[in-house]
Amino acid sequence: MVAQTQQAVRGRNKENVNDGDHEVDSASPPNRFQPLRNLAFLLYGGLYQGCAQHFLYNVCFPKWFGANTAPLTVVKKVSFDLLVLTPALCLPTAYLTKALIFRYSLKEGLRRYITDVKENGLLKKYSMIWGPVHCLTFGVVPVHLRIVFIAAFSFVWLILLSSLTSKSDANREARLAGDLAVEGVNQDAVSL
Repeated sequence: MVAQTQQAVRGRNKENVNDGDHEVDSASPPNRFQPLRNLAFLLYGGLYQGCAQHFLYNVCFPKWFGANTAPLTVVKKVSFDLLVLTPALCLPTAYLTKALIFRYSLKEGLRRYITDVKENGLLKKYSMIWGPVHCLTFGVVPVHLRIVFIAAFSFVWLILLSSLTSKSDANREARLAGDLAVEGVNQDAVSL
């Protein structure tokens, strides 16, 4: 569902994916259902953004940083989330989930994560959205509503994340196609 919404916003699908039966290329209609892509985001959303975040934010954070909503406590929680949890757990989990679903190696999943961090500003975009959201999460939102509150913003975040990973995949495919073209030219030159 997130992928279809994201595709509708962009107007077309820009990545090649294998949905288990056939390849879907950039010429496919924007409303084409992609089961594996949706499964990857569903698992990430349900397992990490639902279960793991509940445990981290509602069980661990109060023990580590305190249960109050004082500004210093909020800053500690938001900073820890943005500087430690996100780069070490949250975002790698999304990329590793996608790697498992699409059947490429975990190493390749981490390589794609690093590429998106370095080349596409992934952590900056995450911080721009989640920094302010988590200030509200830890400073205003009651504990029992935190995960629901986060889920609402997660919908928008998953659309952005899907767009970023799609862009990264398309760039990777373009580089691969360029490398193959250069190899073809080099082989032609050798045979002359």
